[in-house]
Amino acid sequence: AAALVGSGAWRSLQRCVGWQEVVCALPAHHVGFVLAEVASQLTSAVESDVAFQFRAEPVVSMVQPVSGPSSGHTIVNVYGEHFVPDEALCRFGSSMPGTAHFVSTGLYLCEAPSHSEGLVSMEVSVSDLGQQYSRSGVTFEYVPEALVLAVTPNEGAAEGGTVVEVSVLELPQEDSLACRFGTVAPLAGR
Repeated sequence: AAALVGSGAWRSLQRCVGWQEVVCALPAHHVGFVLAEVASQLTSAVESDVAFQFRAEPVVSMVQPVSGPSSGHTIVNVYGEHFVPDEALCRFGSSMPGTAHFVSTGLYLCEAPSHSEGLVSMEVSVSDLGQQYSRSGVTFEYVPEALVLAVTPNEGAAEGGTVVEVSVLELPQEDSLACRFGTVAPLAGR
């Protein structure tokens, strides 16, 4: 059996799954919609009105921030092109993929999962349920997490504005550090 894809190129089936499903590897094709058809040696093509969409491969051009703690939870702006609003995934190195939150065709927000320390690739998938990812070569670095030892003073006004000193073990060597207290957004460090 074979399947017709788009421009009339027949592809051999990789496997037949029962009587209800066939599996094919698709050839390269230009971006757009095509109709999916199936045929066998005994029958002519079975026409359908089931559409399949070929999408442009996403390109990741940069991520911001470029690093985060190995414990994860860093919200990363992923910049690039050919981003789509549905079914997109982010993958940091060998970690399980997570949802890419669509902002625009050039921006996703992704949460970095926990990962061992080191430099990892950061790629996105915009279709095929994560079978294929971008191949942009952009990296994200997992760094040791700073351990907070003390906060002085350890209380302040609910209205905010209290200046505190945070004692930290394993302080990252960065120019732009930030503090977070509970669920309050990060505040610039001095």
